[in-house]
Amino acid sequence: MKIINVDDLVGIRYKNNGRDKNGYDCYGLAIEVCKRFGNNLPDISEMNFDNEARRKQIVASLNVKEKKIPSKEGDVLLINNSLGQFSHIGVYLGDEKFIHCNLFGVHVDKIREYEKRIARVYEWL
Repeated sequence: MKIINVDDLVGIRYKNNGRDKNGYDCYGLAIEVCKRFGNNLPDISEMNFDNEARRKQIVASLNVKEKKIPSKEGDVLLINNSLGQFSHIGVYLGDEKFIHCNLFGVHVDKIREYEKRIARVYEWL
């Protein structure tokens, strides 16, 4: 179990394409949190996981395995919107919590609040 500190990230505002403490979007935050866990989530400008071929290409380039539910700190969560399309990403922190960034900024939520919308989970190997 790897414990990381994310307190300095909580409360940072949302910024479209944000990649630093001046503002994050969900993917920029995921890059930062993964880095703190010692994992390299590449900064890709074309996050199109709805395209199955593109998703497989991206996943194949990472050292991850797909699984059904988050269980390990640092697991990456792909989350669907209300239409069932991938639109969000977060990182599992353990203790049934994950960190993510939406229009309200960076915050930590309970997994159960998003459980039905989690489309995929990736564990770093």
